[in-house]
Amino acid sequence: MDDIFSLLCGICTNDYETADKCGHDCVGDYTVDTCDTNDCGYETAIWKGNNNMVIVERYPSKQDATIGHYKWVIKEIRKYENFKP
Repeated sequence: MDDIFSLLCGICTNDYETADKCGHDCVGDYTVDTCDTNDCGYETAIWKGNNNMVIVERYPSKQDATIGHYKWVIKEIRKYENFKP
């Protein structure tokens, strides 16, 4: 588990504009975003709107991150299609 110091350092030093991105896809109200971070390496985050985010998975390599990104996109598409009003 991350300690508070590493999380704060990561938040302060990550620059999304220059990050090595593996994927960015929108599914309904959700955005699945995968990139390399300064603090924890490659990770996938799912955003709802602009403010609510959870990191769902971390990866040891860019190849694993790219595969993982599309795994999460497919999961979100299935959820969205099943619960679409």
